[in-house]
Amino acid sequence: MIWFGLESTTDDVIGALVPELIGFSLEGIFFIGILTWLQEKRERKKRIELKQSLAGALRFLCQLINGSLPPGNQITLASGDNWTRQARNGGRQLARLLALLPQQKLDIAEAQVKAIQQLLATRRSIRCSLFLTRSVTSTCRHSPSS
Repeated sequence: MIWFGLESTTDDVIGALVPELIGFSLEGIFFIGILTWLQEKRERKKRIELKQSLAGALRFLCQLINGSLPPGNQITLASGDNWTRQARNGGRQLARLLALLPQQKLDIAEAQVKAIQQLLATRRSIRCSLFLTRSVTSTCRHSPSS
């Protein structure tokens, strides 16, 4: 670089060094763009997986809550409909269920409480596997509840 500066003229710098610097800058921008696109693609995939996991958990809880309501207040879904679809689309039946909750006393059996505990333990392990690095995942291990 020193030799180039001592032995060259202004035309040599403009003719040789500037095009190299421009090419280097363009390559850097190109690689940053590709890496950004790849990162966004991974994050989008993780968000979709998390949304599906959350919809499954919500389906389970809605079925549990609806089954715990008195028989006259239970919500019947239309044929071909389910709580997962209601959760994804913000359905009217889900809104009705949520509106009924403060007015009703739930009758939840011990087996249903254990099912909720198992669901929460499963969701915790899924969350750890989806979002945490391998070094931190070991701290997310949980012992099965009795």
